[in-house]
Amino acid sequence: MDEQSRDPLRGQLPDMTKARLLGQGRTAEVFVYESKYVIKLFRPSFPKQAIDHEYRVCREIASAIDIPAAHAQFAVDGREAILFDRVDGESGMKHLLRHPWKVKSLAEQFASIHAQVHAVPIAGELPPLKSILIRNMQMHEMLPNAMRDRIIRFLDNLPEGQALCHGDFHPDNLLFQGNRPFVLDWMTAARGNPLADVARTSILLRWAHPGPGIPKSFAALLNSMRGNFYRHYLAHYLALTGADAREIVQWELPVMAARLMEWIPPAEKEILVRKINELLDSGAVPA
Repeated sequence: MDEQSRDPLRGQLPDMTKARLLGQGRTAEVFVYESKYVIKLFRPSFPKQAIDHEYRVCREIASAIDIPAAHAQFAVDGREAILFDRVDGESGMKHLLRHPWKVKSLAEQFASIHAQVHAVPIAGELPPLKSILIRNMQMHEMLPNAMRDRIIRFLDNLPEGQALCHGDFHPDNLLFQGNRPFVLDWMTAARGNPLADVARTSILLRWAHPGPGIPKSFAALLNSMRGNFYRHYLAHYLALTGADAREIVQWELPVMAARLMEWIPPAEKEILVRKINELLDSGAVPA
């Protein structure tokens, strides 16, 4: 029996009194269970459709790229959860903060992993990335309707793609077991143009605020390194794939507009709105 087909829970619900909280983020809490596994317990308000999607994607791509194996999906006290293999290690962000002198090599490794993700064959049905961007733009009112419609028209003319796109690829979605990185959090995976995925990562590397729980001293160090990390990441991705940086920039406008619907700090939303207005005022996007 292979690792993906076995069910360590044997069809039973886990005893959460035996689970130990390991960490938490905006969408879920993560618990250690029986030392070998982790339970990702999603927030009550998080959409079940997105959780179902993450579980299906992880099951499909586990043989093609290093990810923690997903074994079972279930509900505990009305909250959805997924049981994964436990991977001992540290996040890509902490790995970078502990080795700031390695910013170039780590950024290049990050780019190599991203290119590897985009090369993973996908047999199952994934939602089109363009449709997700349009849906997300329509879920908030931070942009006037005329501006949003202008961005959607621009998006319609950007080239399609059939690559596996992670949808939220940033250093904290890597987990290093020694020198071996595992890619986490596949709930935003989609099928589309890989350069849209690179645009998303570029935006996160430049402007995303540090997540909850990051000490101020670490946040200051991260801000001092992020520019160099971004430049080395992008240069290496372009060198590996032969992609055109100008095409990546085209995707930034719709990706920023879609990100405004997410649970991000107001200060970051202000940056994105300002950048969107600058792009629209530049004349690069038809009225």
